[in-house]
Amino acid sequence: MYILLSVVIIVIDRITKTWIDNNMLLGQSKTICSLLDFTYVRNDGAAYSILEGKQTLLIVFTLLLMIGIFAYMITYRKQISKLEKLSLSLILGGGIGNLIDRIMMGYVIDFFNIHIIPVFNVADIGITVGCILFAITVLFLDKKNGRRKD
Repeated sequence: MYILLSVVIIVIDRITKTWIDNNMLLGQSKTICSLLDFTYVRNDGAAYSILEGKQTLLIVFTLLLMIGIFAYMITYRKQISKLEKLSLSLILGGGIGNLIDRIMMGYVIDFFNIHIIPVFNVADIGITVGCILFAITVLFLDKKNGRRKD
């Protein structure tokens, strides 16, 4: 079930990025509501455009990290909590979503623009929410049963 969540993130990410690419011009912005615009941006770096232009490094690093997460989830599937599985599935789906862009196009399509942070996409949401949930599991939950640490 958790791998299915990763697949859903990848599919929604691909659909939204394809829609943006087919229906907007690069740099174009469309207001959705007072807090959100769709702004078509191509990011050839990582978060906040760090490592800009280092696609080979980003592809290799992401690929190794995604393989590691998948192997960890398979190897320890009976020992890790449901919340940890959920968090890793979100990270895996988001990571693969952006990896597909990097391999196919040499950049990542971003479009959600809330003006106080850099423009992002569905894969980034999966990665961010997954990292927050993973931090919660590491910091506050007992690894065996997913319950609060005493």
